[in-house]
Amino acid sequence: MTKKISLIKILMFFVCTAFILSGCRQELLKDDEEKFNPNSSRFQVMKLADIPNVAKYIKSKTGRSDLKLPIVNSQFALSKGNIDFANLESSTIIKKTDGDNVYYVFSIENAGDEKTIYTYEVKEVREEIIKSEFIEYASDVPYGDRPFEVLNGFTGKVISYDLEGNQISVNSFLDGDSGCPPNGGSTGGSSGGTTTPGNGGPTFPGGGWVGGGFGGSGGSGGSSGNPTDDCGEWVFSHHTYDSSTNVTGYIYTNDCGETRWEEVEYVLTPNANKTALTADCNDGSGIIVLPIKNGTPCDRINAITSNQMFQDNITALAGMTNYSSERGYRMDYASSTSSNPGGINNQFLQNKPGTNQIEFKYFLPSTFAIIHTHYDSLNDPIFSPGDIIQFNAWLVAAKNWNANPANNPKIDLKNLSYTLVTSWGTYTLTFDGTDVVPFSGYNIDNLNTEYINNVILPVMTVANVSGDVSFNMDKLEEGFLRFAAANLNMPGMKLFKLGSDGNTEIFLNNNIRVTNKCN
Repeated sequence: MTKKISLIKILMFFVCTAFILSGCRQELLKDDEEKFNPNSSRFQVMKLADIPNVAKYIKSKTGRSDLKLPIVNSQFALSKGNIDFANLESSTIIKKTDGDNVYYVFSIENAGDEKTIYTYEVKEVREEIIKSEFIEYASDVPYGDRPFEVLNGFTGKVISYDLEGNQISVNSFLDGDSGCPPNGGSTGGSSGGTTTPGNGGPTFPGGGWVGGGFGGSGGSGGSSGNPTDDCGEWVFSHHTYDSSTNVTGYIYTNDCGETRWEEVEYVLTPNANKTALTADCNDGSGIIVLPIKNGTPCDRINAITSNQMFQDNITALAGMTNYSSERGYRMDYASSTSSNPGGINNQFLQNKPGTNQIEFKYFLPSTFAIIHTHYDSLNDPIFSPGDIIQFNAWLVAAKNWNANPANNPKIDLKNLSYTLVTSWGTYTLTFDGTDVVPFSGYNIDNLNTEYINNVILPVMTVANVSGDVSFNMDKLEEGFLRFAAANLNMPGMKLFKLGSDGNTEIFLNNNIRVTNKCN
């Protein structure tokens, strides 16, 4: 009997030992995994389609089927300058899980001035959404080219608002600290940034690593390694910063719409008692998605042409080029006191009385897009001298509006677009300069004659039998740009051709036509 008990004890010892060793091994593996993927379960990159409960919540609060979030408090809306609160950046949403709390953080299109950043945040507890708010990070100093440094030692106010623009809470910060209790202190690291070790994931510009677990397409975790075949290279989209853990990161996208979140570095906190940048004492994600404040001309034209109303206008006008007069649309941001606050007004443009030309009219500061046609019998499939002059006059008027301190909101001239639809193609003019001056001393009749004789006719062919007109569009685009540079030069003017496969910038290099396809 004694021997039997001893044998049982020995067997139990080995079983327990094996269990303990297995548990230790699992714990070690867990530790190793966390070293490779710190916070891997904490952050994900989502798309709206992957969080239908959030989409349903937003729609129920706004009464809309899209992501138009109206701000109806006029004083609030006007005080924020050139902010379009109507549009959320829905292709990139950061999900942060913190115990029972889950936060979804949206970037807001069109950042404010150099001292303000805005996000929209939804908080969920045990799968029930309990609140949502706009959050304003109002810094005392400009964010500039090094926003992480400003956020890391943030001095200013973090303010939250509801969907009606009413203030919910405000929290003041000085050198990264507020009157709130600390949230656990610094994560540590090097102020220069410590690259997270990888396991074979792709390396992106700026260093660092993206592996599995940080959310691929749809935020489903993704796989390490290269993106899907034929999806192109990963392209930088946004910065992120989590003030509660001091984790910074980059968000990248590719041509297939896949999204990756790359942890880049830890940042040393200036104070061990640092609190998260939240409006209501740590009751928030602490995540800031930094918008592209000064995107490229391609970024801006892509944002304009991705608007569904803009696309619908182009489609409608493409069916009107066989008419005997011009047609057009004007697109305006609706005022906060209108029946469509925070939305977009779309106005069909009528012809000038007694003419076959549209009535070119803009409103300051609301108009942001003018679209019109050149009907077929004009035989002018690209902008005319008069079009360039009108675009210049609009920009000058916007500049003068901004110069008056009493005028608000201010107009971002780089977000204005002037578009032409013809049977031979659709083109857009935008502005990327530092200053604009009015044209003077020109004779429009002489300009039109020179333009037709030297730009249009040399590249036009008329079929002998049918009489149909065709153009060498590459040569016409080059001729147009040369004519504009010589006669109506406006530094910063950009020419784009719009297409179903994307937008293309067209410009001169050593007086020769060059194209750049926008991703």
